Amino acid sequence: MATSNPSLEEIAFHEAGHAVVHHENGVRFLKISIEPDTDGKSLGHVSLKLPKWYRTEASPTRARLYMERLVIGQMAGHIAQEKHAQKSPDFETYESDLEQALEHVCRFVGSMRTAEAYMRLLWEMARDLVEMESTWRQIEALAAALLQRKAIGYRDASKLIREAKWK
Repeated sequence: MATSNPSLEEIAFHEAGHAVVHHENGVRFLKISIEPDTDGKSLGHVSLKLPKWYRTEASPTRARLYMERLVIGQMAGHIAQEKHAQKSPDFETYESDLEQALEHVCRFVGSMRTAEAYMRLLWEMARDLVEMESTWRQIEALAAALLQRKAIGYRDASKLIREAKWK
């Protein structure tokens, strides 16, 4: 995300989009932050905690369903940032998210054509989730908290997300 210099507010919405959709889809994360990493490659991040069974799952259906929820959350960051800023962020702001998503998808499909179609479907599913009124309230609440606190652990983020859902 470092090359296009989005505002801190845009970064907060981007990361909140990831975290809220991950949370709502049952994808566990450790923390969410809008602090740059030490190597300057990311201006914010959601630290995920992938289950051990995901890489070695004997049940491809279970792993594929988890991958879908994971990828939808990865895509939600860009969509939330775009909705908040009312403009499409530069590609560099979400390039690594898409690369990671594609790696996950490619584990389950046989061709790049199928992977691209799958990615388009998951993108639209992410867009639908972000645009839901209750999800957007959650994203706004978490982004506001991030702007105040810079980093939030899973337990506190989960509480904020749950509380905002029903306001």
